Formats: sequence, structure tokens, C-alpha cells
Amino acid sequence: MESAVSEVEAARTGHQPELAALESSVRMTLADQAPFDSLFLGTADPLSGLLESGRFSGLPRQHASRSLLTEYAVTDVNKLTVLARQRRSVGLSPEATGGEPQRSFRYRGILRQLGIEHELRVALTCQGVCWGYVSLFRRNGRADFSAAETSTVRAWAAEFSYELMKRALNTPIGRLSPEQIGVISLDGKGRTEAVNDYGWYLLQHLNCQRCPQHPALPLALWTLTARLISGAPDSSPSQRMLLQDQNLGWLQLSGTRQRHRDGQPQATVSIQGARPLVVAPFLLAAHGVTPRAVQVALRVLRGMTSTEIADDLQISRHTVQDHLRPVFRTLSVNSRRQLVSSLFPHLKPYELR
Repeated sequence: MESAVSEVEAARTGHQPELAALESSVRMTLADQAPFDSLFLGTADPLSGLLESGRFSGLPRQHASRSLLTEYAVTDVNKLTVLARQRRSVGLSPEATGGEPQRSFRYRGILRQLGIEHELRVALTCQGVCWGYVSLFRRNGRADFSAAETSTVRAWAAEFSYELMKRALNTPIGRLSPEQIGVISLDGKGRTEAVNDYGWYLLQHLNCQRCPQHPALPLALWTLTARLISGAPDSSPSQRMLLQDQNLGWLQLSGTRQRHRDGQPQATVSIQGARPLVVAPFLLAAHGVTPRAVQVALRVLRGMTSTEIADDLQISRHTVQDHLRPVFRTLSVNSRRQLVSSLFPHLKPYELR
């Protein structure tokens, strides 16, 4: 059976070392303790949970595109973004379908046709943020994933999520101005209809994984568009996501769903350099700062005083300091000014807005 790795990565993939490291870790750790026949690996945008890169192994090529489209265009059980929001980040098909796998569109439309009977999905979350996903598959005739195997996968996920989270600290910030905006218009099938000059420049210089159907587009932009135009009950007419690009740095993608004059859905997506304060929560999380302390530190970065922070969060000034002390200790700083320069060493204070 032909692997789908080349299909998902397409002709222009960008360098994706985190996916290679993720697959290596899965195979080294889980191949014996939770055996599988094929797998899917993906990194996620920490803001929206949408996929920004993905890799199938051991599955036919045509499965890649269909599976990605199904993930965002169809209502189903154990959706990746739903798993990311749950306290139990591991999803088994029997639990989600009540032992009736045919209730899952993914099973009926894709997995059953491939001879796959069992699927275990896990969201790689750390510090309250989702950084990626893994799905393991077993063919017909094999036993489902046991409770012990599921526990092994959950323990591995907790450990590797931490490593994947550290990627955020290696992505440059501030390379592109948030004031310059690239604009791309796409039809209901995700095909580019129009793009402004700056958008064209960004598409040419992005060093990230490309969409298999439309190699000129980043996979992240395509998943955002698919989410926008899907019409699924849980979809929104507007959506934001962040993209970590080693060439251009942190980017923000903002999309809006519209209707063409013939009534068909279409999308307009803007791309710009991400504002530092949008990225800051995920940098703090990657440094190991707790979610509550992140809320306090963000207000420090906005220039708020301890009294203003206390009033805003409805806590005492002493509690504000209790949250800030471990933040300062974690980042090895002694003042608020040093906190700003530690997170954004190449930016001036006025550039944080």
C-alpha cells in the first residue's frame, strides 16, 4: 500500500522537523506498547486548535485529502479540536459511538473502506494549550486498544506535548509588521480566486507545509478555509489562527465566510505578522507558566499596575504578586521591564501593542 506521506506534504512542504521527531517518538515508544498499523501526526495552532501541518503514514494517498476535508467539513465524533478542549484528551471510537462505529461519518466514509476497524485519537496538550494530534489505527481482525494501551498513549502524550510546546520558543516574532496585510480570496472548493501583492509575497516566502490539493497554499490556510466554508453546525463565519513559520515568524490568519452572488460559500483570509500580545500567552505557557499566572503576566505586558490587575481579575494585590513571583523566577527576571525584554528581546515596548 502506497504511503500518504508525500501526498500530504505535497511538492512544496517547508521543513517540518517536528513531524519527523513526532513520528520517531511514536514508533520508538508506542510500537511495542500500543501496536498500530498506520497513523496520523499533526501540529496544531495553539490559538484555534486547527491543523497547521500533518503527516499520514501507512495509508493510501487519496485518504490524506479526504480525511483532512472530513475533519473540518463534517460533524463527527472525536473531532480533533473537540478533544483538545476536553480534560480527557484521548478518544476511542467505541466510547464515542456507543459501540456502533457506523455512527461515525469518518468510519463509514473512510476508515471502513480502508479495512480499518479501530482508531485511537489523542490531543497533545500541555499547560492548557493544544500543540498537536496523533491518531493510531488498527485493521479489521485486530483487538481494539485496551485500557492499558490507552493509558500508555496518554502518558506518552503528556511527555511529548511538552517537547512539542517548546517549538513556540524557537519561532521568531516581530519579523513582519502587523500593519501590512496580505489578502487572499478563495472559492467554496478552496481555490484561490484573487490575492493582493503582499499576499502573493507571503505565499512565495512562507516556509511551511503546503496543501496537497493546492500546493501554492499553506496547509494551515486551507484548514482555516475549510473550517469557514464547511457550513457545519459548530462552524463560525469568522475564525482566527496563528501560524509558526521559521522563515517569516509568527503569523496571524483571519478568515471570514461570505456568499457568492450564486449563493455558494467563499472565504477571504488575511495574513499579517502576529501582534506580540496575541502570541504572548503561548510563549508564557511554553516557559511553563501556569494558566492563571499567564492571565496576570499578560496584563503586566499591557502596562497595567498591580492595582489595575487586581481590580480586573477580582483578586487581591497580594495574589497578583503571588502569581508574578513564579513567573519572574521561571524566566529568570527581576522586574516587569525585564519580563518584557525576556519574552520580546528584539522589540521596543511600543511595538507590543
